[in-house]
Amino acid sequence: MFRSVYAVLGYLMLLAAVSANAYTINYNLNGGVNHPENPESYDEAAGRFDLKEPTREGYSFLGWYIEFAEGVDVPPNMYYGEYQDYSMFVLANYLGSFSVYARWGLVPQTPQQDERGCYLIYTAEELYGIATVSVADSTAFSKKDDYKFEGCISLQNDIVVNENLLDSTGNLSREDYVWWIPLKFKGTFEGNGFKISGLRGNDGLFVTLGDENDVWGKNVTVVRNLGVTDSYFSGGDAGGIVGKVVGLVQMTNVYADVSVQGLRSTVANTAPAADSVQFEIHYVLNGGENSELNPSGYVKGDSAIVLADPQKENDEFEGWYLDEDFTQKIDTIKTEHYGDWTLYAKWKSYFVVDVEMNGGQFYNGVSYYKPHVVKWSADSSAYELGKAYWSGFEFAGWYADSLLEEEITEIPAGNTEDLTVYAKWNTTEYTITYHMNGGENNLENMTAFNAAAVGFEFKEPVREGAKFNRWTSSRLGYYSVLQLTEKNSIELFAEWTPAPQKPEQDTAGCYHLKNKEELYWFAGLVNGTLDSVDRDAKACASLDTDIVINENVLTDSVLNLNDSTTYFVWDAIWDYEGNFSGNGHSVTGLLANSSCGDEHMFAGMFCNVSNYKNIVNVKVNKSYVQEYGYIDNFAITGDTMPVQPGAVKGEWRAVVGGKSVSLFGLAPGKMLFVYDLQGRLLRRERTESMMLMDFMDAGRFLIRYGNETRAVTIR
Repeated sequence: MFRSVYAVLGYLMLLAAVSANAYTINYNLNGGVNHPENPESYDEAAGRFDLKEPTREGYSFLGWYIEFAEGVDVPPNMYYGEYQDYSMFVLANYLGSFSVYARWGLVPQTPQQDERGCYLIYTAEELYGIATVSVADSTAFSKKDDYKFEGCISLQNDIVVNENLLDSTGNLSREDYVWWIPLKFKGTFEGNGFKISGLRGNDGLFVTLGDENDVWGKNVTVVRNLGVTDSYFSGGDAGGIVGKVVGLVQMTNVYADVSVQGLRSTVANTAPAADSVQFEIHYVLNGGENSELNPSGYVKGDSAIVLADPQKENDEFEGWYLDEDFTQKIDTIKTEHYGDWTLYAKWKSYFVVDVEMNGGQFYNGVSYYKPHVVKWSADSSAYELGKAYWSGFEFAGWYADSLLEEEITEIPAGNTEDLTVYAKWNTTEYTITYHMNGGENNLENMTAFNAAAVGFEFKEPVREGAKFNRWTSSRLGYYSVLQLTEKNSIELFAEWTPAPQKPEQDTAGCYHLKNKEELYWFAGLVNGTLDSVDRDAKACASLDTDIVINENVLTDSVLNLNDSTTYFVWDAIWDYEGNFSGNGHSVTGLLANSSCGDEHMFAGMFCNVSNYKNIVNVKVNKSYVQEYGYIDNFAITGDTMPVQPGAVKGEWRAVVGGKSVSLFGLAPGKMLFVYDLQGRLLRRERTESMMLMDFMDAGRFLIRYGNETRAVTIR
């Protein structure tokens, strides 16, 4: 059974209510039988739960929908679907007592395809079956499933989903109707003069029409010879045929006679189509002359068409085909399937070269992800085979056999036979250069590799008195490198921290920090990165001595890291809620690979502190924060201060606050990108001078604006 998660309550997690009183849940089952585990009430002690699916013989469950909620105002019935987009996040805490109803659809049947690859729709169940050959399109924010279909659909009968759905005034005449499912469509929908009636849905027959990603307008979605009648559509954008057109669309001989109510926009009804539908037959003759016996079209009710042979001087006809690559031969058009046809004439002199790339990606500079086909004529000159490319491999020529024994460079003039040529590849060797930063590499880490090694996971090296942090692609790099992901020679840089040591505590439970190992242990305690130790954001600490982490890594206030220097990296103490007393002592040589925006207060030692007045009397000397700059000396006094001499900060800042990041100093109208640590693009936004970005998940993220990148950590 297919099922849309369009109805949020089908997946609703009801959190504890604010009152100790029990709240009731009423179910409108619309002819179904409720699941025995669905509760009739809930209270604070219930925590959270999911509503289970009911059953109804002969129908498919589409989800639970809200009819009434004591704690919120539910919009009118016609906007139910629109409301559900937001209810996953808005309603869970505030429903109180509420009522839901079960939405049902027909049980889908997968339609069959004809020779052209068109899905043939004979019944209402097959109309619903379009969802079974579609891709579920779910978004993380709405929890709403639509179905995306791309291809060809041909209607073979009049389809009735709900009989006599509307009364004489255009209102719903019955309550036991089934719902139509959301469908996003691009391709060709051939109605063949038939009509669909009795649909009840939120948008139209289609949610959207067209290819929203086709910025050049190359792909036209076609809907023709179709009527939609006796139907009722309501939602944000609603129409009889489609809720919203998002790409290039051509509608011909299409009409709608339905009731439509839209929150934002509606499409008015259109006039009925003509009774007689003419279909066209297109012939691609490839230099030949067509037979007078081959018609240019047909109408509904015509008998099957047996195709006659065309003629071409000094050549031999080899058949009609449905595709220009001559893989689907046809000799008779079955007119009962309706629709336009395009036929391709194949001649003896017109041969096909199948270019088997054997994994290759480019042929003559053009990308191909399936076997490439070249059409050539014996009347032409010899066909010279082009060059191929495959990242990570060296092209070693073309061969006429799959065993790669008979090398070939061209197809000679006069050839009339179809043939296949095969690409041969030699592997390319790449190198890995490791910069160990005082450590000793793991013997399993390879120093040379070929394309077959992509996916290899790098092993941890060792360094006496240090803990391995990660591999990066540059010193103080943003990105963690976990495995081989590309076919190129690369450099890897080992990052280390001092091996953490637990400091002593006084009778009040405050930790006394006497060396860099104890400082890093305390940072790990607050950040929750210690092995087998729970995070403690409120831990108290006292700095009992000056601590030096790195020396000789800065020359004339410029970072100077090379293979002759060893260093430790620093990750700021994040989301700190405790008390930290420096007792006038200093921390020297912090090296941080990212800025969090709090350097003007904590010089990279802390980020996102709940109360800055709880961190006092600490000095930070000769330190460096990536994307912020060199910090000569800085005193943390428990008060806000301007940036001190020697500290260089960028033109824009990113400040973390809980699950949000505040951005300052941006130029409006530019593009801003968010990546994960593997460099995968997560989102893009148009900038404003000040912005607030919300993050759903915890983790480390990279925000790129212009030529600069800031790393942020969401807890």
